[in-house]
Amino acid sequence: MPSMDSASAGCCRGCFLLEPVKDTNMSLTSQSLSQGTGSQKTLSLAKRWVQQCATHHKRCNKPADGEPWYPTRLLSFDLNEKSIVRLIDTGQTRPDGKYITLTHRWGPPPIDHIVLTKDTYPQLLGGVPLSALPQGKDNAQDWQHEALLMKDVYSNSFCNISAADAADPSQSIFNHRDHHGLPPSLSTSSDAAFKQLNSFSLIGRVGWYKGRQDDGNSAPHLLWLRIVELYTDSALTVPSDKLIACSGIAERMAGIVKDDYVAGMWRRYLEGELLWVAHGNHQPGRCTRPREYRAPTWSWASIDGPVTPGEPRIQDSLIIVQDYHLDYQTDDKTAAIRGGWLRLRGVLRKTTLKRKVAEGYYWDMLLDGEKVNTQEETPPINCEPRVMLDILQEDFDQENAQGLLFSMCARSKNEEGRGMYILLLKMVQGEAGTFQRIGLVYAWSTKVKEWVLMRSPGEAQLPCLEYRDGLHSIRIV
Repeated sequence: MPSMDSASAGCCRGCFLLEPVKDTNMSLTSQSLSQGTGSQKTLSLAKRWVQQCATHHKRCNKPADGEPWYPTRLLSFDLNEKSIVRLIDTGQTRPDGKYITLTHRWGPPPIDHIVLTKDTYPQLLGGVPLSALPQGKDNAQDWQHEALLMKDVYSNSFCNISAADAADPSQSIFNHRDHHGLPPSLSTSSDAAFKQLNSFSLIGRVGWYKGRQDDGNSAPHLLWLRIVELYTDSALTVPSDKLIACSGIAERMAGIVKDDYVAGMWRRYLEGELLWVAHGNHQPGRCTRPREYRAPTWSWASIDGPVTPGEPRIQDSLIIVQDYHLDYQTDDKTAAIRGGWLRLRGVLRKTTLKRKVAEGYYWDMLLDGEKVNTQEETPPINCEPRVMLDILQEDFDQENAQGLLFSMCARSKNEEGRGMYILLLKMVQGEAGTFQRIGLVYAWSTKVKEWVLMRSPGEAQLPCLEYRDGLHSIRIV
């Protein structure tokens, strides 16, 4: 037990006891590490890890059912010709044994990549020196086909090598390191430690949740939210790959949750998952919208930038997804989208957004031209709604003048009447009842709740597809 004694001049004097840890792994102390990750010692250690995995880990070494699966094409390195790489078309030449995969970052242009095209195909079949890898233009149709096979490519590989520390292909997979700054490791054996370490392995967690899925259990859906959160915080070299790059995980997850995949979200909890929030909504340039169409505005996949996904929760929802439609580029409904819409039912309100000039990118929200007094009587705190835009813009003067802004309260939590989420919408000109999502509003006071849910005398005349029983049906694209 630690003990503390008072000392003069405001200083403290203390002592503590050290207890030896028996299971400390001293095999990876700083003294035993080499100065480079490409050293013979490091490679021998990695080889030993792979051998242990293949020998002792039953789940990692499951026997293949039937004939082994191979990617459409593989690269072959002949040990007798260390500088030569050859392309193998597995449809023409059946390979033997296992294959491994490589994960790396393409990086920004003008990095020279090895690109397979019709022109370079014969050259690669014959073998080329590593120093003279071909260049060429990509084949979009072939890439689209191969991208949908990535889940099979990785799941059937013996091992994956991740060039996680390289910014682009010009950098080495091996790096120098200062081994003196690496602390000794501590080996522990507990389920909690395993789950903490495994939290960064998304595919591993998908498999783990598969065995825990119950009817009505949202645990796998919560896992998907974590996947989206990590994924959107990463940078893609090609923005149009946003949906197709995670289609393999989405397809596997669909089999676990037994749910329909809807542009990065799931139908069962779609009313809740629509309430995603873009990070940095007060920082210019943090989130952007791609030039080419990628997804409807109600999907987080429609923007580039980190997001917090909406919760898989519909108990306190004030909106109803009546229908949706998506046009896909291929037959795969987890991949790229060409267009789509969603029909939503709720209470529509006329909205105005005015920027607080003295406070940066913050906004006053007015409903039917009136701003509510959000000073709570008890306690006396400011509870103004927080406007969180998907894409930051300087002002909404033009939209306000043309009457294009609307909102729809989407959720009101029951606890003490607090916690409200409101969808911000912009009407598409020339299309009555059709809107785009532009952001989300969060409010947390009883007065705001009363203000937002208050009925408007002219609400029946608001632009919508249908007005019935006090609710508006609209289309969001």
